[in-house]
Amino acid sequence: MAIDQYDSITYGELTSAFINWVKTNCNNVDSYSSSVPAALKSGFSKSYTKTESRVTTTATFSINSYDVVPVTTTATVESQINTFLTDRNIIQRKDAYITTSGLLNFWQNIAIFCNKKLYLVSSQYVPTPILMYNPTVIRSYDALPNMTDNYSTPHETPVLANDFITIAKAFDSSLFDFAKSKYIVYSLTVTKK
Repeated sequence: MAIDQYDSITYGELTSAFINWVKTNCNNVDSYSSSVPAALKSGFSKSYTKTESRVTTTATFSINSYDVVPVTTTATVESQINTFLTDRNIIQRKDAYITTSGLLNFWQNIAIFCNKKLYLVSSQYVPTPILMYNPTVIRSYDALPNMTDNYSTPHETPVLANDFITIAKAFDSSLFDFAKSKYIVYSLTVTKK
């Protein structure tokens, strides 16, 4: 039985799937998801008060504004991913079918992107990390060769949809491993009255 070429995956389809993965899994795209606690948002503070011998001591922990991972927009996510993949010569191949070596190159690039743009955010008040997208513009990414016109050899066949689904499930769970950890630090103010 012959394999129909339309059973293959294109770079455009893979790019769309990655963008959708980021929008679905990052908890700060378009708004903070309900799983993002107040302790990770701008304006958070927590006070502790203790009175001894008529002296009241108040300790207040406040989130540092530079530590907050802000809400970003879908347009920003899409633009930054597309710009990165254009710079890496991948978007230009959006209609090309992915070969095995092309898939490995794509995932290497995605790993670099995730390492710079995805954060697993936690703090003393939030011990379980929350995945967030870093909308800050990155000026340079780690060196990795761009895709070139000879990235695949003539004998390579496109990756088939069924094989791709199996591979993608394994890769989906590993994307979290590429994210950087970001531990939120709070300022401490102590007053006595």
